[in-house]
Amino acid sequence: SLSDAEQNLVRQGVHVGRVVSEYQDEFKRGDFLVRNVMGADPNAGAIAIGDFVRPGQTVLVLGANSGVGIAAIQIAKLFNATVIATAGDERKIQKAKELGADYVINHYQQKIGDEARKITNKAGVDIVIEHVGAATWNESMKALKPGGTLVTCGATSGPEVSFDLRFLFARQLALLGSYMGTMGELHEVLKLVFSGKLKPVVDSTFPLREIRAAHEYLENSKMFGKVILNP
Repeated sequence: SLSDAEQNLVRQGVHVGRVVSEYQDEFKRGDFLVRNVMGADPNAGAIAIGDFVRPGQTVLVLGANSGVGIAAIQIAKLFNATVIATAGDERKIQKAKELGADYVINHYQQKIGDEARKITNKAGVDIVIEHVGAATWNESMKALKPGGTLVTCGATSGPEVSFDLRFLFARQLALLGSYMGTMGELHEVLKLVFSGKLKPVVDSTFPLREIRAAHEYLENSKMFGKVILNP
């Protein structure tokens, strides 16, 4: 039987065998859609990088194995930025580098803020893509250079954070909230996918009947990329 959380997801239509969409003429069903469009995770937190990143800047991407992290690393590199990513084990560190990350911090063994400053010769990073939430918020803030920007688009480890306001205004930091995106932004991401410039990463697939195993796999943080449920 499904847990309460799993049943709630099913009721919301997240885990279903069929989908009805008003955009049926734009997106065709099939394996290419599953692996390339759905795996791309066109989250605005990652898309937002392209709005203000400049060549030569340094971007810190939390959670390289996540959908946001995978997209953010690649989009930042498209703008010739230096990318520092975080990951939790050697396999994920290597995969993050293969995606284009210039440096990778083990967030279980190292302090993100301290390591980011070492890598940047104490300067700090220009942009942080933060979607983990409470567990990493303070380290993300510490990693920023004066005048830097923290983009938040998730709260996986918890939504409540606290910090010293004096640190925010004295260093003239900017906080940007980003949630999902427009159809226009989705089309821009799809152009990158179809041209091969943005490569979706699918870690594994499970049949819908094995939904519990899929969730356990996610909860154990074994994946690097998307976990797909097939009807």
